[in-house]
Amino acid sequence: MTTSMTGRLEWDDENLTPGNKKEGGYHNNLYDSDGRLKGSARFIPEHEPERSAADEPAETSGKDRQQWEAPQKLRTGIQAEATMLLAEIVKGVAKDLMVEARPHAERLWKEKGRQALESKRAEAMRDAGLLWERKARPLISRQREKLMTRNSETGRQR
Repeated sequence: MTTSMTGRLEWDDENLTPGNKKEGGYHNNLYDSDGRLKGSARFIPEHEPERSAADEPAETSGKDRQQWEAPQKLRTGIQAEATMLLAEIVKGVAKDLMVEARPHAERLWKEKGRQALESKRAEAMRDAGLLWERKARPLISRQREKLMTRNSETGRQR
């Protein structure tokens, strides 16, 4: 089902143009002359949507208005109570699920999680050791040799 509303797009910068939809027509994205997205246009409906008589009473006396508003207040009160009841039910279910899931989560951690964490830690330590041996230690040795060479050369020059 397709619904439609007539109206117009408005934007402030006359150098921008709306984009074209694949299905035809415009969309509210605005582009500059290079085709870069720069903003969006406002849609202004041609006519305000019509409200039905059931949405709002016409000019009525105070008594008629009260009769119309009373069921709405009752509906919102019932909705609020239902929302609170639902929230309590969800809260209780979540609590029960956490209590039920805790032993399973602890067992999973003991059986799998801790081992996985320890193996990753050991792998990281091994990698750090290799990095130290292969990269850092030779670099430090070369720097130490350069420094000693430089110190010995400056000692000869004095």
